[in-house]
This record gives sequence, C-alpha cells and structure tokens, in this order.
Amino acid sequence: MKTIFEIQKIDGQILQLKKQISDSPANKRTKELIDFMHEGRSFIAKTNKYAETLINELNTLQAKYTNAVSKTEIVTKQSVDSIAEENLTDTLTEVSGLSAEIAKLENRIKALTENITHLIQDYNNAMNKLRVAKEQIAKLKTESASISDKLTPQIQSLEAQKKELEVKADAEKLKLYSKLRAENIYPVFVHIKGNQCGGCHMELSLNFIERLKTKGMLQCEECHRYILSD
Repeated sequence: MKTIFEIQKIDGQILQLKKQISDSPANKRTKELIDFMHEGRSFIAKTNKYAETLINELNTLQAKYTNAVSKTEIVTKQSVDSIAEENLTDTLTEVSGLSAEIAKLENRIKALTENITHLIQDYNNAMNKLRVAKEQIAKLKTESASISDKLTPQIQSLEAQKKELEVKADAEKLKLYSKLRAENIYPVFVHIKGNQCGGCHMELSLNFIERLKTKGMLQCEECHRYILSD
C-alpha cells in the first residue's frame, strides 16, 4: 500500500497544479466572457428573428396603407354632383372609414419603425460588446498560456514519477485505484477516522467497522472510496 499511497500523493499534487491553471484569474475571466458571448449570440439570433417579424409586419402595413390612400384618393376625386343622393351618405362613410384606417396604419407604422430602430441599436450594442469580449479573450488566453507553460513542466515531472511507481505497485490495488480515479474520485484509499470514513466523513455502522477490522479494507457505501482499517 505504501507505493499506492505515494502514487495517490503525486496525483494530489498534480490535481493542485491543474487547479492553479484552471482557477487562475485569467481562466476564470475567460470562462465568464465565453458564457457572456454565448448569451450574446443567443440574443442576436433572437433579435434577428424578431426584426424579421417586425419588418414583415411593416411591409404588410405599408401595403395596406398604400391601398387605403389610393382608395381614398379615388373616392375623394369624385364630384359631389356626380354621386347620387342616395349614395352620398355611403360615400362619405367610406371616406371617413378609410381616413380612420389610414390614421391607425400610420400610428402602427410609426410604432413599428421606432421598434425596429431600437432593435437595430440593441443589435449594434450587442455586436460591439461581443467584439470587445473577443478581444479580451484573446489577451486572457495569452496570460493563461503563460501560467500553463510555467506549471506544465512540473505536472509532466510528477506524471513521470507516477509512472515509475505504477510499475512497482501491487497490480490489483493499482487497478482499483485507477478505476476510481477514472471516475474523478480522489483520494481513492483513505484511513478510518474514529468511526467515520476518512474520505466523505460519513459515520460508519458498528457492523461495518467490525467487518473492516476483519478484512482490513472495505469500500465506503456512500462515497465508494476504499477505507483501510489502519
């Protein structure tokens, strides 16, 4: 077990170094900016879709507006004398209705135009923010690379030491260790602490402790680490 614990210790050192790289301010800020860019791209996609809907509606309204104006011009150009008295009221009602429709269409077109203008501003602002974020990410990647370049040789040296020890380790114990490490469990082998698992600190039953004393090693029912009796 001594060799396995040495391997486990080296793995701990490797994990700490990798954490220093991943948790560096440059990497953390890069992750934040990448998340921001994902949200920004999603916003831009939704903005494009909404803008398309507004533009289609605007085109439809403009066509209706043009048609209403054309009808109004035709009706109003008719001479009052040429309109039969019984049709005069209907004609005036039609003109009034067309005028009201034109007024509504003008208001809706104005509102849509304002919405599209604001939408364009939001789109441009989002694009500018994405551009700035992209530039910042490029700079931060340089900083991250510098940290990684500094710590990677230490990681490689530890990995080499680990491989040398693996050759000397008990094959069965190494297999158990490698399996749990592949599942991102660390540490794999722990000692019992009082009546608790030395990994997850779950309180162990008296029956479990008695069996552990007999067998020397059992797998924790909670965290699945291997608990050693001493």
